[in-house]
Amino acid sequence: MKPIRHHNRSWAFFLLVLFSFFASTCTKYNWQPTTRTQWRALPQKPLDVYLVDDTGRGYKIWAFEVITMDTTQITGVTRLAGNKFPKLEGSKKEKILEHHIRLYVKDEHVSEVPLGDTVTIPMGHFKKMEVYRYDKTASTVSTVFTVVGVILGIALIAGVIALATKGASCPFIYADNPDGQLFIGEIYSGATAPQLERHDWLPLPGLQANNGAYRLSITNEVPEIQNTNLFELVAVDHPAGTEVLFDKYGRLHSVSHVQMPRSATDLTGHDVQFLIAEKDSLRYTGLLESQTPSANNAIILEFKRPHGADSAKLVINAKNTMWLDVAHGMFIDEFGVYAHKMKERRKNMSRAELEAWMVNQNIPLSVSLETAPGKWQRVDAFNLAGPMALRQDVLPVDLSGITADVVRIRLESGFMFWEIDRVGMDFTEDQQAFAVQTLSATSATDQNGKNRLPELVADDNRYYTQPNIGDAASVVFPLPAPLKEGLQRSVFLHAKGHYEILHEAPKHRPDRHALQQRFEQPNSYPMYAREKWNEMLGQTYTMRQ
Repeated sequence: MKPIRHHNRSWAFFLLVLFSFFASTCTKYNWQPTTRTQWRALPQKPLDVYLVDDTGRGYKIWAFEVITMDTTQITGVTRLAGNKFPKLEGSKKEKILEHHIRLYVKDEHVSEVPLGDTVTIPMGHFKKMEVYRYDKTASTVSTVFTVVGVILGIALIAGVIALATKGASCPFIYADNPDGQLFIGEIYSGATAPQLERHDWLPLPGLQANNGAYRLSITNEVPEIQNTNLFELVAVDHPAGTEVLFDKYGRLHSVSHVQMPRSATDLTGHDVQFLIAEKDSLRYTGLLESQTPSANNAIILEFKRPHGADSAKLVINAKNTMWLDVAHGMFIDEFGVYAHKMKERRKNMSRAELEAWMVNQNIPLSVSLETAPGKWQRVDAFNLAGPMALRQDVLPVDLSGITADVVRIRLESGFMFWEIDRVGMDFTEDQQAFAVQTLSATSATDQNGKNRLPELVADDNRYYTQPNIGDAASVVFPLPAPLKEGLQRSVFLHAKGHYEILHEAPKHRPDRHALQQRFEQPNSYPMYAREKWNEMLGQTYTMRQ
């Protein structure tokens, strides 16, 4: 294990931001098996974490005081506890108020963990995780996750925490499969006003037939009013060995030969290729110590251009960060008693004005092409994906205006706004051998048994509105025609809608006009996010392996 040391101030406040909101409605204290999709925000309880080495060199246990955890690493202070777990002390009530977590390491260098120091350990160094929660009789049973479960589980915890308290999310989508619910992702992220209502095509790679039908759930799990206009499935049969993806315009693309970048560097010139080369636990989220004037993060990618290629498809696996949502809540809080006036003013803005503000604040993931040495042209941007789940997306890139045999792409966003897992480029022509079937829902029933089908089957002026946390609907679709030999099937959720964030700002009276003037300036929001990060966390250093 190769820990990464942090000096100066710790990340304790970030722990407060992320983990102090572990409140939920869970009232069960008995032990039950937990799947990734059932992993939710935990009640507000202390974390009791241990690193466990059982790799054959003796049973060693380190007590670990957690500062923060995310999808790629855990940061905290190590304390050697010995070769036995300490006995739980305190009353039954105190035991219930604790969470006991064991992280089993798999790396041979575990003995190199320094004691009494702040370290960061990559999640890839853990082979499994055990979570113990005491019931009213203080019985103990363990729930075991593989390392994949650890990563996705922690991501989901952090996501629910951030979104339930500060952020801007959107409806959550679950596949109701024979073996239980599978969390898929979010729809129409960023459509936070009626003017921003948009179509979305969410890939459903884990969807399975269940009792002769496809079944999805659409839920509201954060403080929002969610309005869904259309909810249908699109099944695409395509040649085996290829993938298909819809871009944000609803155009279908085939992906068959994704080329990884031959180089990938950040704005300081550091190599970040290992972070974005594979679908794994390693992600690029930006530079914590970024001092760029516009508070931006960017990756410069180089691809070898095949002879005669005048177009390409940029394919990413990415999502928004939790920090974007936390910063959004802080931004609203700045306006205090005038937050409602800002909200009303926003309602009177056009779609073009709202979209322009988002672009000027570097919130979408922008794509730029180098058309000449040092000359960059912005060609498009990926829509927001939400912070809850990685999402594969595609955008076409026109290469007819460049002559070089190397394609240089810049992916850019505001300070720590995006988490990028994988980036590649496909230079092949789109295949036309697609069989596309649109599947309309046959039933849609909400949590009260009310029929919601009329509100979801067409793109019209009727909406299925979910105003409260806990609102949910189960939607059933017919199966498509049988798959022909030599083809494979990809299924997408085609949805359309918008949502309104419910956030009560503190009651203080700021200089409203100064704030409005500030946030109308380009890149003021990323600079604000960086400013708040530095205020909370103090000086930090880039974490490298």
